[in-house]
Amino acid sequence: LRVTLEPDDALFGLGFQRRSLDLRGHALPWRRAYRSADATVPFFFSTAGWGLYSNGTWAHHFDCGAADPRELRVTAEGGGLDVFVFPGPTPRD
Repeated sequence: LRVTLEPDDALFGLGFQRRSLDLRGHALPWRRAYRSADATVPFFFSTAGWGLYSNGTWAHHFDCGAADPRELRVTAEGGGLDVFVFPGPTPRD
């Protein structure tokens, strides 16, 4: 999954992780486990007003602009993605 990011978009979420409050510019792995070394919850939202939840059980990689600052990339190892996208004009919506 690839999503174009605007220059001022910030990304927040993925549960308890030790990188940064704003995920922009970071890449994090996610595995379904009680405590992962990085991302613990496969949900995040953008200040552009949308959120994404991954419902899959495969190991994931969330690249929040680390490889390309203009793009969010979500991949799953071994299977397809099953995602829910939450649109809204603001994160609260």
